[in-house]
Amino acid sequence: SNYFTIFYSFLLGQPVGVSIHLIDIQFDTGPIVCRKIVEPSSEDTTRTHYLALMLALEEIFFETWPIIESGNFQTTNQLEIKHRPPYFSRLDFEKIIERLPKGYDTTLEELAVLREVNTSSLNFFNKLEEQNI
Repeated sequence: SNYFTIFYSFLLGQPVGVSIHLIDIQFDTGPIVCRKIVEPSSEDTTRTHYLALMLALEEIFFETWPIIESGNFQTTNQLEIKHRPPYFSRLDFEKIIERLPKGYDTTLEELAVLREVNTSSLNFFNKLEEQNI
């Protein structure tokens, strides 16, 4: 997870969380062992929520490790998960975040307002361009 994935998830009103998955030949596609949604507070920013996610990841790792080590666990194929977020590039994110007055410290509540004003991510990006934000 990175700041930009958190940002886009909040912008699109999608859940944010952490997962532990097995490694396969492709990047970030292995079967999921466990996952956890991490709800933000309205005061969170992409920066503070990222830190909360890292703590949650550490927690689920230590909770799950004995089961993983025993080999007695079930997995979920990532392709079976119905919600597949769209892809956004890190470069696009950097262009947007530098235009926000508070950058990485823009609160998620402020992002929610932007989401409400702009009904789709495309409208959001166009609005930033128009307003020279």
